[in-house]
Amino acid sequence: MGKANQPPGYNLGFLPYEWLKPVFSLLMAVCFLAAFPAYGLQSNEALAIFNLIDKRLGYMKDVAAYKARNHSPVEDLQREWAVIKSSREQAERLGLDPDSIEHFFEAQISAAKAIQYRYRADWLSSPLPADYKPADLITVIRPALMELGNDLLISIKQFLKRGYSFSPTQEKLFVKTIATARLSQADKVKLYRGLSEIKLTGVDKKG
Repeated sequence: MGKANQPPGYNLGFLPYEWLKPVFSLLMAVCFLAAFPAYGLQSNEALAIFNLIDKRLGYMKDVAAYKARNHSPVEDLQREWAVIKSSREQAERLGLDPDSIEHFFEAQISAAKAIQYRYRADWLSSPLPADYKPADLITVIRPALMELGNDLLISIKQFLKRGYSFSPTQEKLFVKTIATARLSQADKVKLYRGLSEIKLTGVDKKG
């Protein structure tokens, strides 16, 4: 290759460009491979968080069935406030921004109620089988939801503390991962937007 055909900035004189081109290509490949494991780790940790959210929502069929069998309304504002208050307190202990956590849990509560309402609507035309036995709301489901909620907050805190973030590019993975029935695309998008807005405060009271 003559000098006239060399790319700008490669007038090195003592070495032909043909010799240097493979070196530059190799360096670029090494840089890419060095970055890829970190990206893979971030994706795996994000996926684990998405699965926790899906697992929590997976209880909503039993919640709806329990309430239907006990002639209880779907909406329980007192319980909703207790969940939000507890999540804010846990967020403060972990160094997560309580306001962003409140918005995220409000999105989860909205999604949970939407699932329950849709099941209850379905059961008006196709009643729940008499032999379907939902888990007990008080002794089984609520303790499980509380434990999952705490695990979720801890996982989010660790994820953000590593410098990761819930980017728009991960939204498709989130929507695909959340497989709970009776949840719409709009519900999933709203959940992810709430998740992506969570921030650290820098004040970690639990280390």
